[in-house]
Amino acid sequence: MNPFLLPSGGTCVQVPGLMYPDPRDHSAVQEAVETCLNCPAYLACTAYAETLTPDTDPGGVIAALTFEERDPANAQRTCHECGETKPLRDFGRHSGKATHRRTCKGCMADRSRELRLSREEVAA
Repeated sequence: MNPFLLPSGGTCVQVPGLMYPDPRDHSAVQEAVETCLNCPAYLACTAYAETLTPDTDPGGVIAALTFEERDPANAQRTCHECGETKPLRDFGRHSGKATHRRTCKGCMADRSRELRLSREEVAA
């Protein structure tokens, strides 16, 4: 990744090797994603990532997305609750942000249903 193309102030500029985890190493990918989510340049990186094409994308994790997640042809993500890999359209977007949630819509619906049922039981 060319640090001169990235927004200034990014944590990844200080630890670039962290941003190129082996895609099969879930914990290393998660560490890179968490680094992005806690970075002061996260929103600027999101805008930068949206300008990339498969030909200009340097790979690695950018704006909390892996190369595969940024490539529209491969647009999939693994849900952090059920562990299933699903199309990106099965993940809602964060309110006011250009990024998708890490939990699929199905798991979010299940969580909401369980919360509603537990509240109904307490009220009964």
